[in-house]
Amino acid sequence: MKNSLIVFVLGLASIIAGCSDNTYESPNSFSDAGWYTSALQSPTFVTGINNFMTFSDLSVGETSHKWTIEEGNFYLKGPIALKEKKYDKYIIQPAVQETTEKTVSVLFKKPGIQKVRLFNTFKDSVAFRGKGFVFPAKKIGNEWVIDTTFSVKVYDTIVPKMQIKQNGAIVSFENASDVIVLEAGSKLEFTDLTTQGEPTARTWKIGTATGTALVSSITFNRLGDFKGTFTVNRTGNNIPTDNDVYNIPATFRVIASTQPFVFTGTIAEQEDETIRIPFNGEFDTMTADQKSHFTVKVNNIVFPIQSITVNTTNGSILDLKLKDKIYRPDVITISYDGLGTLKSVDDRSPQAFADKIVKMHDVNLLGDPFAGFEDGTIFTPTATSDSPFSISTEKAATGTSSLKLTLTSGKSKVELSAPLKTAVVLSTSKTYIMRFKSYIVSGALGTDAPAQTGIAFIAGYSPQFSGIIRSPRLVDAWETQQRDITFTQASISSLYIRLIANTPKTTSATVYIDDVYLVEKEVRP
Repeated sequence: MKNSLIVFVLGLASIIAGCSDNTYESPNSFSDAGWYTSALQSPTFVTGINNFMTFSDLSVGETSHKWTIEEGNFYLKGPIALKEKKYDKYIIQPAVQETTEKTVSVLFKKPGIQKVRLFNTFKDSVAFRGKGFVFPAKKIGNEWVIDTTFSVKVYDTIVPKMQIKQNGAIVSFENASDVIVLEAGSKLEFTDLTTQGEPTARTWKIGTATGTALVSSITFNRLGDFKGTFTVNRTGNNIPTDNDVYNIPATFRVIASTQPFVFTGTIAEQEDETIRIPFNGEFDTMTADQKSHFTVKVNNIVFPIQSITVNTTNGSILDLKLKDKIYRPDVITISYDGLGTLKSVDDRSPQAFADKIVKMHDVNLLGDPFAGFEDGTIFTPTATSDSPFSISTEKAATGTSSLKLTLTSGKSKVELSAPLKTAVVLSTSKTYIMRFKSYIVSGALGTDAPAQTGIAFIAGYSPQFSGIIRSPRLVDAWETQQRDITFTQASISSLYIRLIANTPKTTSATVYIDDVYLVEKEVRP
C-alpha cells in the first residue's frame, strides 16, 4: 500500500510540475501554496524505521524553495521499485539535509518524532488551504513566507525483552545451559519488558502452555522437557506493523508434583449448561466411566449425571453434564468420593471433596461493562434535566466506576440516557428480572414522595423501576433493588435513568447507581 501511494503522489506531482528539470517556471504571475505527502489525508504522519515517505511541494510562483530533514535521515533517488524492501542503495550521496527538489522521498533511519521542514518564499500573499483550516503566509521583509514542519512518528524495530520469575525470584533463561525445573501444576511468571518498537501484544508459548498478558502467570501441567518462544508484535490502525520472535534458550523441565491433586478455584456452569470443575493439575486420559463417584444435588435433590469428560482445550478441567435442564435460580452442589480411577499426567489421584457450590451462568442482557458504567459510554442529559451527573470513580459496587446523580434544592430532576451497545430483543409473553444497586449519601433532605430514582428503557418511563430515597432505604452503603418486570414492546435500545425531586423541589440528595441488570426470569417447573 505504501509504495502504491508514493507512485500516485509522484504522478500527481509530475502532472502539476511537468517534465522540467530541477527548476520550476511559473506560467504566469499567479502564486499559490500547496503540498502533498504519501500519507494522503492522514491526521498524523507515521511510518516504521528504515521506511520512507514522499513529500511534494505543489506551490506555484514561489521565489525560493527548500526541504530540510534532520541528521540521520536521508533523501532517496528514484525510481524505487514497487516491491523493494531495502532502500539504502537509493540514498543520494553525498548525504545532505537540504534540497531544492520539488518532490523528495525521505528515508527515516532514526526512531521517534522526526521533522521534515518546507520553506518557501513568495512575492505575493499566499495561503495553503487544507481540509478545515487555512495556513497563511507571513510577511518577512519584502517577501511572503510559508514555513511549515511535518512531524513524522517513526516506530523503531521491535526487540523482545522479557523476564521470568519462579516463586517470586528472577531466574536465568538466556543461556542454552539454563534449565528451569518445576513441578507439574506449578506456575512461572513471565513479564514483557519490551519497550523498543512500542509493541501492542505478545505471546509466550512453552509446549502447550501459553500466556498473552503483559504479566502472564503460566501453569505447567504436562511432564517433560520443553522449549519456548516469546513473540512480540505491533498492530493497530494507522501504525506500521512489526513483530519479532525470541527463541527462549532455556529448557523448561516439568517433573512430577509432590503436592496433592485437588479441586481448586470455582466450579462454574457454562452457557450450554456444562459444569466445569477445575483442578491444580492436568488429567491423564480417562479410561473408565467416573459418574458413580460424583454426586450432584440440585436444590438438595440428587440429579442424574449424563457425562463426565476431560475438557478438550484445558486438561486441568472436568466437564460435567446433567441429564436434566438447569435453571438459573437452582442451587447446585457437587461432591467427589475420591475412589475413582482418575489420574493426573504425573500419576496423582484427585482428592475427595464435598458439597462444593456451583456458580450459575448469568447473562446481563444490557452488557456488564455498559450497565456497570465501565466502558466509557457517553450519557447525555434529556431536554428537561436541570441538574448534574457524572461517571464517577468515587464509589463503585463492582469495578471502578458508577453513575453519580446530584440534586439540589430548587431543581426538579437529573435525567439522562444512552443507547445500548446492542438492541435487546424481548418477548411480551415472558417475565424479566430487573435489578440495580444504589448508594444514597447520608444527609439527604426533602426525600418525601415523589422524590425517587427511576430506571427505564423508554423515554416515557413506562415500565419504570422506581426506588424511594427515604427511610427505610439504606444510606452510606450499597443496596440491591430488584423486581420482576414485563414489557409491551418487542425490543429496547436505550437506557434512561433519573433522580426526581419532591413536589416543592426541596430535595437535596446525592445518589450513586451501579450494576443495572436485566435478564429473562427462569422458574423450575
